[in-house]
Amino acid sequence: MFAIAPILVGVAILQWVLERILLESKESMWDVDGEGFKPYVWFTIISIVLALAFLIGFSEPRGYVWMAGLITAMFAVRSVLERKYIPGTRRHIVSYWLGGLGLAVTVLLAIGIYG
Repeated sequence: MFAIAPILVGVAILQWVLERILLESKESMWDVDGEGFKPYVWFTIISIVLALAFLIGFSEPRGYVWMAGLITAMFAVRSVLERKYIPGTRRHIVSYWLGGLGLAVTVLLAIGIYG
């Protein structure tokens, strides 16, 4: 369970580096008013609740696969919402990169655990 913290710190650092390299604008989904903001907030809240449920409900190795899949889904949905509501910022490219990396890690983790 304690192995998750360094992974999340690594993802946060990678996201920060990619944002510094690829983005010119500092606008994010949190700056969007109206229709785009509500689905983003609800998806974030539901993802946090599901992540906690995966950690509590599944046994040690399988919970990590579900967590990795959930993080990948979070980046995929975030990239779609960013592309739709703030396309000029190119922030969705960072989310695409992190979602692709998360998908690769999830597949490798699932192969390693399930077999």
